[in-house]
Amino acid sequence: MSQHSCTPASGKATPWRLTVNRRAALIIPAALLLAFTGTTAGAQAEGNPSADGQLRPGATLAPPVIKDLRIVITDVIAVSSTRDERRDDTSDQVKVTLGAKILFGKDSATLNPAARARIRDVSREIRTARSPKVTIAGYTDDLGSAAHGLTLSRQRAEAIRDALRQELGARVTYTVQGFGEAHPIADNRTARGRELNRRVAITYPVNSDRNPVQ
Repeated sequence: MSQHSCTPASGKATPWRLTVNRRAALIIPAALLLAFTGTTAGAQAEGNPSADGQLRPGATLAPPVIKDLRIVITDVIAVSSTRDERRDDTSDQVKVTLGAKILFGKDSATLNPAARARIRDVSREIRTARSPKVTIAGYTDDLGSAAHGLTLSRQRAEAIRDALRQELGARVTYTVQGFGEAHPIADNRTARGRELNRRVAITYPVNSDRNPVQ
């Protein structure tokens, strides 16, 4: 079982959900897929059954035949979370969502020193994953005007991009998006909900065939 844990800048990790296997194999039990050859719906006998469907004396059941045994492989998202950070892993990408309060001051798009340390950690993961591209998306709560939220969310995403570029260089392609108050993940009517909605998500592919970022 592959597990991940995330520790915010405060150093206090309070996992909210245990991780699960990145890939889970669900094997359909062979016993459920047993089928018997022949034209009869019941058991096949080595000899003809009697008129009432019972086996004749001395007759035996033919061995069962396993038909169409399938192994189903499904992607399961591995999730780990603390109060201010969430990480979602699948077989082809990683998404790290950071709460705005551990990155920026109120209504600000300037990274604080602790945020830069966390961005360095993320950049090392991106380099290890050999990711040629990164998408950074900013979000806000619904306080203030929608236009202000769009501007602030994009500025914060750009600040994260600039910090990652300092660590990873120009070999990585960056996509920056600012969504403002769109796509909330919590209830904006509560303080905690608004706090969760103020966030920046960093998404990058894994298992790339390209060489690692130097």
